[in-house]
Amino acid sequence: MKSPRALGRPAIGVLAVLLLACTACGWLAWAELGGLRFNPSTEALIDPSDLSPADRRREELMILLTADSPLTAAQLTAVDRITTLLEEQANGAAVRSLTTIQIPVSYDDSVELLSIRGWLEDADAQSRVPLNTLLDHPLITGRLVSADHRAAGIHITFAPNITSSDAQARALILVDTARAAAGSTPLSIAATGGPLVSHAISSSLQTQLQQVLPLLALAFVIVLLVAFRCIRLVLVAVASVTLAVIAALTALALIGGTLNLVTTLIVPLVATLTVAYQMHLLSATDHHDDADQGAKAIALPLLVTALTTAVGLLALAVHPTPAIRSFALASALGVASSALITRYWSPAAMSLLGACPNAGRPMDRILEALATRLAAWNARFGRWVLRIAVLCLIVGLLGALRLETDANLVDDLPDHDVVRQDYATVTDALWSTTGFSVMIRTSTPGAVLQPDLLRAMARLQDWLVDQPEIQGSYGLTNILEELNVQFGGVPRSDALPTNPILAKQLIIAAAPDDVYDYTNLQFSETRIHIGTAVQNTREITELVERVEQRLASFPPGLDIQLTGNAVTFARTVNKLTGGQAISFLAAFGAIFAILSVVFASLRAAAFAMLPNMVPVALFFGLIGWTGMPLGPTTALVACIVLGIAVDDTLHYLVRFNHHARERANARQATEQALRDVIRPVTLTTLATCIGFLTLTISPFQSQVLFGWLAASTLAIAWLCDLTVAPVVGLRADVVTLWDVLRVDLGNTPQKSIPLLADMSPRQARVFALLSNLRTIDAGTRFIREGDLARDIYVIVDGTARVWVDRNGDEVEINRVGRGTTLGETGYFSTRRTANVTAVTDLRVLDFDTDDLERLRRRHPRVASLVYRNLNSIQAERLARATRQIAEHACD
Repeated sequence: MKSPRALGRPAIGVLAVLLLACTACGWLAWAELGGLRFNPSTEALIDPSDLSPADRRREELMILLTADSPLTAAQLTAVDRITTLLEEQANGAAVRSLTTIQIPVSYDDSVELLSIRGWLEDADAQSRVPLNTLLDHPLITGRLVSADHRAAGIHITFAPNITSSDAQARALILVDTARAAAGSTPLSIAATGGPLVSHAISSSLQTQLQQVLPLLALAFVIVLLVAFRCIRLVLVAVASVTLAVIAALTALALIGGTLNLVTTLIVPLVATLTVAYQMHLLSATDHHDDADQGAKAIALPLLVTALTTAVGLLALAVHPTPAIRSFALASALGVASSALITRYWSPAAMSLLGACPNAGRPMDRILEALATRLAAWNARFGRWVLRIAVLCLIVGLLGALRLETDANLVDDLPDHDVVRQDYATVTDALWSTTGFSVMIRTSTPGAVLQPDLLRAMARLQDWLVDQPEIQGSYGLTNILEELNVQFGGVPRSDALPTNPILAKQLIIAAAPDDVYDYTNLQFSETRIHIGTAVQNTREITELVERVEQRLASFPPGLDIQLTGNAVTFARTVNKLTGGQAISFLAAFGAIFAILSVVFASLRAAAFAMLPNMVPVALFFGLIGWTGMPLGPTTALVACIVLGIAVDDTLHYLVRFNHHARERANARQATEQALRDVIRPVTLTTLATCIGFLTLTISPFQSQVLFGWLAASTLAIAWLCDLTVAPVVGLRADVVTLWDVLRVDLGNTPQKSIPLLADMSPRQARVFALLSNLRTIDAGTRFIREGDLARDIYVIVDGTARVWVDRNGDEVEINRVGRGTTLGETGYFSTRRTANVTAVTDLRVLDFDTDDLERLRRRHPRVASLVYRNLNSIQAERLARATRQIAEHACD
């Protein structure tokens, strides 16, 4: 047990981090302090570059009041009363209702603008104009009254500068007001609109977090208890997970991100990664019986895996969607925090709480037996494993070519959600509730009233009626046709004004009060609203493409754009395929570069990537071949899995490298490496899969799909780590940069040390790693004449003298320095032929038969160069000895 004095520094660090975490929690909890906010609107999921100047943000609400039969005067009076209540509480919002909108009607050879409210209050108007004439009016049918006259709409448009949260709050108040007022009438109520959908998503996200977080914690505790049977270790691990999640959410708040359908995935991601890191730490602590030693043992793979995971996530930062960029940055910072917590805070906390007894566990024996069988199986069927892995890559890539993007925010809500049900009810009754618009701009005042343009717009609307997805359209042409029919008595088939002056007069004289929603005061721009209940981005895209092709027939010189959230959201989702490719290639390239540095070899890095590419390729293949949609959430799976999968692969390869340098038998190294990592790798996979599977209880279908896909892909990655990775280790020259950096052979060793001639710097260091680089003190005789020869020495630094004993006298033969090979003559003749003593401190490479055999098995190319150079050195010495003998004979 450590003394209180020794515990002081860790205790201060542990408490300081806990205090900092509590402060961060307080800041996150209070939005007034700048903490996290929910923002489930589509704005966070839309690429800003897809927003045109015409895409003015409009928060709208549609309230539908429905009767069991066609609306009567009494029921319309109830509708008008509810409208009045909403007008009183509108607080600056524009309220248009079936009962308040002005409708142009003709009677006695005249036209007047008449509202149903005015009709209800005027008995004379009731005698002149039948109610059905008003309800059947083409300017309101499908917009504020259903075709069967059973439903009336109240349309509310909030002020342009209102925030999303304020719009949600006001929409809820207005809907509650309408619901309360309708309670005393025979009318049923349904409501939909952006604020209500956003509020529903926000509420569901909060519910999801409330459910997922406890479930995550419970699942992790169970796994940790089963694995380690120690409450103290479990407490430290759970506290570490909590700290990492707090760090990630704090990072999200600091970068200005909000919680939405994408960024809420940060919580299970960071939590599962931290549990994975904790599993490796606890397993290493078990092995070394000390938390600090365990942390040091996993320091290198932990550093590299955290770096590669963070890079894989940061690759998503190039994505055009704000939510995905926020997810990438916050998750990467969360991963970095998780690695630091695992490396420094967790060992300190474990030291404070004390060690747990290391009892034998039945699971360990089962896993070790599995590791032994896997090592034998991989050695026997290694070629087939690689062939199957390559086949999986090909199948996955072919499936990726079939990828299709798709998303639907409303359909992502649960089937039982009231907002989703109301959305269907309202859009079935009123086609104008949803859809998109065609904006037509000119630089000439009055241009939109020109006959050519009016006829082009009318032809477009006639064409739109024939499209199966479109329920209706409305624009300036509808208003002008109706007014011309009412005033001029012209047939409806030829009702468009052919004179722009007449068109302007009709608008000024009797246009409905919403006419300027469809044109401006200068009549230089106009808008056609296209009503469609389709919200599926794939179908929206197909429809938009057809509309754009049809717009090509418009007169030249016009600025025509399709606008609306449905269009911009569809465009952003469609970018997921290209964005996914860019993000994945960026992640792949960055991780490959890191592995190339870590293993100091492009070839070794390529082999190391193979076990991680297979599960990602199978993920793409599964998505492509089954036709599942690639949406804003599922698009994250590939980069996430690539970052996570590298973790366990690196742990295995680093362990394999360590054992391979100790043994000449690669199969034994494979078995020992598998025995070392199978337990933490299995437990981390189990923990991460459980972590992602908690999302299957999410109310959002996209997150349920994300959870299943992530968990299944990680399970495949586990299988690859136990099969493909060992085969890779057997066939790749795996030497880590850490090993290489520890070897100091001086400048250009391949040029100054003959034994290393023609080697690359890496090959020279590989040979040094498999030899023994050691120091010999000055004055030490390390080769004795007549002894059995086992070792060969290569001087890296220092000076030595070679001498023989002649009747008690030391006869110096030579003084040698850097690059000289010593002992090879005795090595080949079994007995030393001279003595060698260090004149100065020496650094030498010391290797023997076992080292050369190990080199031959693991690095045959390097071994062939060593044998060749040894022969050259021997031949040169023999030639030199021959010349000396010849010269002595001549003397």
